[in-house]
Amino acid sequence: MTSRSSSDVRSHLDAALRELKQITTDAPLDTLEAAHDARRELDRITVAAVAEALVRSGGFARRNRILMTTQIGDLLGIDRAEARLFVTAAVHLNADVTADGTTTPPRLPATADGFATGRLGLRHVQVIVTLLHSRSAEQLSASTWANVESQLATQAGLSTPAHLRNWGRRLLTSSLPEPDDSNHGCSRKETNELTITPHFDRPGGTITARLDDAEMFSTITTFIDTHAEPHVGGSTTTIAQRRARVLGRFCAEALRRRPPNRRDRATIRHDVDRKRRDRKRNGRRARTSHRSKGTANSN
Repeated sequence: MTSRSSSDVRSHLDAALRELKQITTDAPLDTLEAAHDARRELDRITVAAVAEALVRSGGFARRNRILMTTQIGDLLGIDRAEARLFVTAAVHLNADVTADGTTTPPRLPATADGFATGRLGLRHVQVIVTLLHSRSAEQLSASTWANVESQLATQAGLSTPAHLRNWGRRLLTSSLPEPDDSNHGCSRKETNELTITPHFDRPGGTITARLDDAEMFSTITTFIDTHAEPHVGGSTTTIAQRRARVLGRFCAEALRRRPPNRRDRATIRHDVDRKRRDRKRNGRRARTSHRSKGTANSN
């Protein structure tokens, strides 16, 4: 687009906005609807421009997506999370051109059609992409996956993003294949793991767990909930806080009965220190990279 045509577009856009402002006092609800439609149209234009920029920079590869997200954030002065919305939509709703010149169709064709006609917005696209990249969606066959994507795109035009997320989760659950009982009663592989991540800048840390084993999950939750103190009137503690206290007391009692030996303590301390060093090192690298980019841009 030349500078003259860009100036013409801006003048026409300014005129349309001035006209929209003039009818605000007379028909505020009509103005809201018109502004909403205009915002979605501008989002579609932005997504198309991002897709074209990605194609020119080498395609939809992950490295290009990361660089484009940063460039959009710096250019428009928006957070990366908001910039990522445009990049995500561009990658999934537009055709890509590979290095050999081959054109690949959009990854989400039904969602692309709904977005092009204005039936769904960027937040709907984000929800659909998240659902279709979930662990549940990975278990679907290609045909079932495509059918789920089509149903999500149709429902998106009738729902808010939050309602679409809940509806989509139920759809994925109902679309999962039945366990294969012919293979000696074995179902898909279970995952039972607990991750401990210490804070690198302060005491404490985060403990997360995933337990697919029903008996193990039931045993742990029953024990914790049974020993959690009942909620007392006037108390500000939550059930999550009371569960954490139960786990802490149980572990403390177990350590009193069998204190760790020197080798156990050294291993634990080494693992915690190593994780903290790694997180500090990654943080310094990120800050150094950010300052380097800022210096290069200023020059």
